[in-house]
Amino acid sequence: MFSDTNKPIFTIRGNMLPRREIYKSLRNKWFKKTGKSNRDLADLIGVRPQVASTYATGTDGRTPPWTAILALCEELELEILLTPNEIKIQKSNNN
Repeated sequence: MFSDTNKPIFTIRGNMLPRREIYKSLRNKWFKKTGKSNRDLADLIGVRPQVASTYATGTDGRTPPWTAILALCEELELEILLTPNEIKIQKSNNN
């Protein structure tokens, strides 16, 4: 039997990508860059303002969808680089 201790973190069955943390980081960058409101964010990602907030806090158990995360990436001209060991948010190479 193989040990999971030597495997890259995101290759281990059951380990989830940290969508809430990614969303929260992008959300904070978006607020700082744009100075816009939570209502504006909600309009951007297609949800109610309360949902836009709870995606970051997790208080209602919802996990932000990739569509919300990628919408923020598009607005911020950022991209997500995913490797078996890590996730990086970086400036988009397409711009």
